[in-house]
Amino acid sequence: MRSQNLAVWSWSSALLLLVLSGCGSTPSVGSQPLTQAQANDLKTVAPYLGSALVSGLRGGGKGAVGQTLKQSYLGGTCSVSAPANSDKDQDGIPVNFKASFQDCTEDKLLFIQVTNGNVSINDANDNDPQSGFTSKATDLRFDFYANKGGGNKGPQLFRMVDNWEVTVGVTSASASVDYQFSVALTHFNNGVADKTWNGSLRFTGSYIPENDGNLDRFDAGTLNLRGTLALGEFVLNETVSDLKFNSSCTAGPIAGKIRFDDGLGNFLELTYTGCNSGTFTYNASGSGSF
Repeated sequence: MRSQNLAVWSWSSALLLLVLSGCGSTPSVGSQPLTQAQANDLKTVAPYLGSALVSGLRGGGKGAVGQTLKQSYLGGTCSVSAPANSDKDQDGIPVNFKASFQDCTEDKLLFIQVTNGNVSINDANDNDPQSGFTSKATDLRFDFYANKGGGNKGPQLFRMVDNWEVTVGVTSASASVDYQFSVALTHFNNGVADKTWNGSLRFTGSYIPENDGNLDRFDAGTLNLRGTLALGEFVLNETVSDLKFNSSCTAGPIAGKIRFDDGLGNFLELTYTGCNSGTFTYNASGSGSF
C-alpha cells in the first residue's frame, strides 16, 4: 500500500492526540466533561469540519477547488497554475496543480464569500489512474459577508481559516488516509469579531470510492475515521462513520455520522440526512438541526 507524508492532513495508523496551537499544556481526552454549553459551541463549528473532511479528498480531483474556480466572480484574483497536459492518466488529479486566491469574491446568494490563500494538489503517479495523491492548503481564509444584493457586501458574519494536508495511499478497492487539519472560526456580531474557536484534528482511517462510472476516484465515496479533536480548551475523541459524499453536493457530506465524545460518557453526534444538513444529538437527546 502506498503512503505519502503530508503537512497538514496527516492520518496515522494509531489514534493520535492533537495539541491545540497556543495552549501552554497538553490537554487530554477525559480531562473535563463535554458540557451543554460546550456542545452548543461545537454545534457551530462541527458542520464546517465535516465539510472540510470531504473537501480534502475532493480537492485531489475535480472537486472543491475545481468547482470554486468555475464560479463567476465579483472581483479579486483567482489564479490557477497547472502545466498543459498535466493529467496523463486522466484520473482528474493533476500531476502538479496550484491555486492562488487574492480577495477572490463570489456571490453565494445567501452571503458573499471572499477567499484568500493557496491550495496545491499532486498526483502520486501520473501514469497510474489508481494511484493516490497529496493535497495541501496554506492559510486558506474564507470571509463571509451578508449579501445585500447586486454584489454588495453587508456586515461580516464569519471568518474561517484552514490549513490542511492530506495523503491518500490507494489499493485496488480502498484507500488509507492520513489527515491533519487546523481551523480558526471567528463569529462576527454586527460586523465586529466577538468570538473565535480554534480547532485542530488528526485522523487515521479508510476511504472507499464509489463506483460512479468515471475515473475520478475522489469525487464520491465513503469515509470511516477515528481521531482526536482539540477545540478551545478541551479535547474530544472523534469517530466518523460511513460519511458519504458525492459530486452533486459540493457543500459537504450527504449521509453518515460524526460523533464527538469526552471519554466520560458525554457526546455530541451529527447525523447527515441531506446535502450538508442533518440533526444534532447531545447525550441521547435531540438538540436541533444544521
